[in-house]
Formats: sequence, structure tokens, C-alpha cells
Amino acid sequence: MKANELRIGNWILNEKNQSIKVSWINNNIESISYPIPLTEEILSKCDFNMIDDFTEHSHIDLDLQHCITFLKDENLIIIECDDCCYNINLEHIKHLHQLQNLYFALTGQELTIML
Repeated sequence: MKANELRIGNWILNEKNQSIKVSWINNNIESISYPIPLTEEILSKCDFNMIDDFTEHSHIDLDLQHCITFLKDENLIIIECDDCCYNINLEHIKHLHQLQNLYFALTGQELTIML
């Protein structure tokens, strides 16, 4: 993992395989940190609902302007904010810190994670 992929507040694994929140970044972080794989368990800890197909309508309202949905069979996350709707294929999002960074870039808010 490269230091330039991280932001303060990202969740990663340390050398003891413990989840830690990034509080500082320097080049040494590359040798002592590992990405957290994006799994259904991690997505549920981010308050994403797991639904099987497009026929079900289920989402989490983060507030009046944001909601997020995970479509399990489609491997797709939908982030709705203000007047925008983003469909994100998880094919290229493999780790939690990537999802955190994408979510922040799209919404301007930190993704809530209960690790």
C-alpha cells in the first residue's frame, strides 16, 4: 500500500492484523500497513444494506440528502446525494480505504464505519 493512497481517517490493518484508523501519514506507513479487503461484513459495518437484486427497494438514509445501497448480485454500490446518483461498480474498489476515499470525493462527507 502506498502512502499517497491514504487519507487521515482511513481504516487499515497494522502489522498485528488489527484494524486501525490512520492518524498520520509518512512514507514509513507503506511498510507497516495493509489494506482491509472489502467484504460483505465490512460493507455491513459501513451501514450498507445488502439486497439481492434490483427488484427490492432498500437503502440507508444517512440524512435527508444522502443514501447508499449495495446490490449484492450486481456487485454495485449506489450513492445518492443531493440531486446526483452514482452507480459504482466494485470491480475496481477492492479495499476499504478506496471506498472511503471515493465516498468522500463524491459526497464531501466521511463514510461512517463501525469496526
